[in-house]
Amino acid sequence: MKTRFMLLISICFIASKSLLAQTNPPLRFYENGKVGYKTNDGKTIVAPVYYAGSEFINGFAIVIKDNLRGYINEQGELKIPLMYRDANPFFNGCASVKFGNKYGFINSKGAWVIEPVYEEVYSFQENMALVKKDGKYGFINAGLKEIILPQYEIASSFSEGLAMVKIGSKFSFINQQGKQVMSRKFDFAGVFHNGEALVGLGKEKFMINTKGKILREVEDHEDHEKEEREERERETKKIK
Repeated sequence: MKTRFMLLISICFIASKSLLAQTNPPLRFYENGKVGYKTNDGKTIVAPVYYAGSEFINGFAIVIKDNLRGYINEQGELKIPLMYRDANPFFNGCASVKFGNKYGFINSKGAWVIEPVYEEVYSFQENMALVKKDGKYGFINAGLKEIILPQYEIASSFSEGLAMVKIGSKFSFINQQGKQVMSRKFDFAGVFHNGEALVGLGKEKFMINTKGKILREVEDHEDHEKEEREERERETKKIK
């Protein structure tokens, strides 16, 4: 009975170590200005030969050598060759990479899911990524489908369900279906944070909510600093 109990303890211990190894990816380390990777118990699995390297995200780390980027897996194997001018972490099984002068998307085997057609690709925010094609900005979803076709001169990533876009000479906000959500247009606009965004109408600046309602006027920062400087100068003259 005791022997069976000890055997069970041993099996559980081995299983727990295996599970721990799976849940704790290798650690990046530096030596002589180069990057390598070690297991959590200190065993080197990738010698420090890379100019730079990322932490592991979704099973892969990006490594750089001779100004080219590739991907290693958690066993330290170079699974996707060093051939890209830029590379980003995997998301939903795909990663954006720059090949030549354009960005496309590859899968975890390095095969193209979307050929390089984009001038710019930004990280996914709220399951949407900002992309630029033929000089215009649009959005793709997590399934890499162009939900909002590239059509904007300027655009921001989605924040709190809305993205800032420039339409003609004015700025507005769209939802993830590409619909404008505010009737009012602005001379400039920022992105939403904590339910508010900075916008401009003429020379005046305001904070608005996600419905487009003006919450308050914002004093111009530069004018405020100028007023403070002038006040300090007046106070100094009084002292003299």
